[in-house]
Amino acid sequence: MSLANGQSYSFPDAGSRDALCRLIDSHVVTAKEIGEAADHDRRLEFQTDVGDILVIPLDWAASTARKGAHLVPADAAGRLTAEQMFIWRAD
Repeated sequence: MSLANGQSYSFPDAGSRDALCRLIDSHVVTAKEIGEAADHDRRLEFQTDVGDILVIPLDWAASTARKGAHLVPADAAGRLTAEQMFIWRAD
């Protein structure tokens, strides 16, 4: 995770939890999948309205976790919009 102030954190390293908490109440302005599966560097990259960038790796072979993230859509008031939710796995 790269913060707009230039600091970077990797979960679960020291400070990463607080950096993730910084994302609370921010809004995603861009989301994209980058990298190549063949190179084992596929990842999701999210940029927030305050300039923070969150990167979630999608390389299951290198991951120790079964779930990289739980992304939940919401309306403008912050209420969950379950009808837009879906479950997927990047292999």
